[in-house]
Amino acid sequence: MSKTTLLRLALAFLLGGSLSQTLGAQAVFHFGRSNQDTLPERFRVSTEALREHIYQRIPDHLRNEAYPRSTFRFADQASIQLSYLFSSGEVYSDWSSFEDYLNQILQRVLPEELAQDSLIRVYLVKNGRFNAYVTPSGMIFLHIGLFDQVSDEATLAGILCHELAHHHLHHSIEAYVKRERGDFRPGFLLANKGAYSDYSIQSELDADALSARWLARGGYRLEGLTKAFEAMERWEKNYLARSKKKWVLEEYTHPRSERRLEQLHSYIKDQDATAADLRYFQVSQADFERFREEAKSEILQSLLHDFQYGRCTEKAFKYHLFESGNPSYLYYLIESIRRRFYLNQDLWRKKFIVHRYYEAVLTNNKQYKKPVEQHLFEQSPNLYLELSSEEEASMEAKFYWEDLKFITNEQAFVFFKQIAELVNEPECILSDALSMSFQAEVRNQLLRQYLANDNIRYRAYAECLLRDSIEASLPAQTLSVFSDFYVTIRQGKEEIMIREEQNRAAPYLEQVLQPAIEGFDERRYLYLPALQHYQSADYQLFQELQYLSFRTLYAKGDETKIHILDPRFWELMHQYGVNEMEFINCSYFDSRKADSSVEGYRAAIEIDYQSLLSEVKRHRYFDSYITSIREVAEGVSKVKSSGAEIKLSYRVPGEEQVVELLRSNLALKDQKTEEMDVRYRNAKREAQKK
Repeated sequence: MSKTTLLRLALAFLLGGSLSQTLGAQAVFHFGRSNQDTLPERFRVSTEALREHIYQRIPDHLRNEAYPRSTFRFADQASIQLSYLFSSGEVYSDWSSFEDYLNQILQRVLPEELAQDSLIRVYLVKNGRFNAYVTPSGMIFLHIGLFDQVSDEATLAGILCHELAHHHLHHSIEAYVKRERGDFRPGFLLANKGAYSDYSIQSELDADALSARWLARGGYRLEGLTKAFEAMERWEKNYLARSKKKWVLEEYTHPRSERRLEQLHSYIKDQDATAADLRYFQVSQADFERFREEAKSEILQSLLHDFQYGRCTEKAFKYHLFESGNPSYLYYLIESIRRRFYLNQDLWRKKFIVHRYYEAVLTNNKQYKKPVEQHLFEQSPNLYLELSSEEEASMEAKFYWEDLKFITNEQAFVFFKQIAELVNEPECILSDALSMSFQAEVRNQLLRQYLANDNIRYRAYAECLLRDSIEASLPAQTLSVFSDFYVTIRQGKEEIMIREEQNRAAPYLEQVLQPAIEGFDERRYLYLPALQHYQSADYQLFQELQYLSFRTLYAKGDETKIHILDPRFWELMHQYGVNEMEFINCSYFDSRKADSSVEGYRAAIEIDYQSLLSEVKRHRYFDSYITSIREVAEGVSKVKSSGAEIKLSYRVPGEEQVVELLRSNLALKDQKTEEMDVRYRNAKREAQKK
């Protein structure tokens, strides 16, 4: 009997429902896709080529007559951002079947006016939020989280049409030029205070109107756009319900969805929008449904890795309601609950999902918001799970509202882990073990149960945890990760970012930066951008860890250990043989006289790093920001150390001074770490005395 069938039987037993409610098509447990490490050649885009493509597409009256330098700067900045996005690992580079399917839809709605734009293509982004955007190059990026709310091809095609309309109407470059020339600055008596909002909102409405025409021309029903705006409206209502002080969504950059729906309904009324040749699917309904199912685990994985634990719980429970026998959703439910409440143990006793929502109350003619009092199963879940009325009607697991199983987060965790125990789902057992870190005997019993399974993800980690050797298993070494070397030339008040192509810049930067750690015997060197092309998985995990090092962890309860929050972080340290990873971000500014010409801008960006840093008789400034994550038994887990911006010597090459300043800043960071560790140990001893 398969694990999925066992899970369905377990659900039938625990829920008291009939087997017909829970037995169905089998689902396979997986965390999400295992993406390839090597970045394909087509993703190693040239910043120079992108810049020229974007620049040449800018309308002549802007590029050649009115604002030549501003438009070139716009193209340069856009190309740098795109180049970074493709090399960051955030874009799916090896899900070609899904990408090709999306581009087949794109080709159906692509208007003749854009048919010759060679870079227009759809790409998928590893982000669990509902979003889509077009770049000045014409490349369209869809978040994987979009597929939580898109129910058919017409809706997807409508979103693509909307982004194409922005591109065709040159909205991004127009907004940039207007901002540069001061159209959005407050005027006399703040007369222009809402100018940017007015422009942005009107741009959205113009794109909506054009996209409706293109959608119908591509053979899709206009209800596709309606569904997209209805999905946005559900998100807006959910957002407002999570806000303690906001009552109405402000129209800053986008009109409210109700306004967009009103315009669309008016347009549909004047069109033959129900013609027989207009359909919800034109390419493949089967492919759409298959990819949308595959997207669910990706959405959950993205939310979990992005520290969006509350959203991950909501989405996992939503998917569980429609496919209660799918073990993947069970894992993400348990793990997201565990991680969120590991950081704040007070939340265990609060109501499942609704504890972070507010409801409006009217008292003595005064309106205010208070935490939602009813538990989830006393009301409709639509608001909290962003369900459409059709989705609510088709839910498989309505039994939760018929026979109460739990109310609080802790009760929910216990209930879901009981299901996991019945089918011996290993990764859920590890989640349970990590939730019991404060009870060593119970934790170790669960760890032994986990290790008894053949196919488990974190064997080495669990063995070390069982032996209480997590910290001891890691050498007392620090990996100095040089994350970014941010270089700009200041021409007057304008900053020009210098981003030399990575294959040319990396050897020189490594040669400059590596000597900075010489003399620190406990340090090892890593230049993070070098991992982008051939070790993409490690690169992304380093970026997650760096983001965590930046964040302030508002932990409430027991001392927070990074390896308990996410075992992957211990695995990365174990792989590199260190117990600390410090992330070093440097900024190097070269100040020069003002120059408002395109030629001056071009000359600046053509300077390579080596020429820039080896120059003398220049006004230059340098600073660095160092953060670290540590796995040590008797010390703090996070350290932040920031150096002030320092003016470099006028007559000494910059590269020589950078090395010495970095050495000094690393020594100061070590001193700060030692002082923090002493305070930590003293505080721990005082707590033990009490």
